[in-house]
Amino acid sequence: MGLAWLLSLTGYLWFFASRGRRTFAPLAAISVLGLGVFALSLCGWLAWGGYALAGVGLALLIWMLRCRDQALLHWDMALFALLCLALFLRYRNGLLVAYDDFSHWGMIVRRMLITNALPASGDSLIKFQSYPPGAACWLWYACRFLGGGDGMMLTAQAWLVLAALWPLTENGTGGGTLLNGLVSVRCCWRGCPYTRARPR
Repeated sequence: MGLAWLLSLTGYLWFFASRGRRTFAPLAAISVLGLGVFALSLCGWLAWGGYALAGVGLALLIWMLRCRDQALLHWDMALFALLCLALFLRYRNGLLVAYDDFSHWGMIVRRMLITNALPASGDSLIKFQSYPPGAACWLWYACRFLGGGDGMMLTAQAWLVLAALWPLTENGTGGGTLLNGLVSVRCCWRGCPYTRARPR
C-alpha cells in the first residue's frame, strides 16, 4: 500500500511539475491533497476518501506516462526525492515528547486515524477550535498509508516544511541555488517548527 501511495504522489508531483515551475510542484501537490482531505472530511467521506485521492494520483501518473509531454526525471526532482528519503531515515524513530503545537497536531491526526473524521466543533480535544486543520489533513493522508506512528508524523511534517522551502532552491534564471538548498535541508534536518523528537 505504501508503494501505491508513493506512486500516487509521484503522479501529483509530475502533473504539477508539467504545469508550472518544478520547484513549486511539491508544495502544490501537498496543498491540493490537504484541501482534498479537508473537503472529504466535511462531506463525511474521509473513510474512503484517502483511497480516492490516491486513485486520482495513480490516474495522473498513468496519464502523464501516456502523454510524456515532459521528461519523467529531472535532477532537481530526483534530489527532492532523495532528501525526502533522508528525512524519513532521520525521523522514522522519532517520538513526540512534552506538549507543543506540533504534538497537538499529532493528537488530532491520531483521532482522525481512529474515527476517520476531523474532531467536531464540540470536541474536547485540546484547543482544536483555535487552529486550522490544514497540516493535520496532510499528516493524516501520509499516515493513512505509511503508518500512524510518531516517526511517520514527524517525517510527513518534515516533508511539508521541505516542500515549502524547496522553491528557494530556484534562482531567477531557473537554475538551482546550492546555498538556498543547503539552508532548506538544514532547517528540516535540525527539526521542524514546533517539533521535538528523540530516538527510541
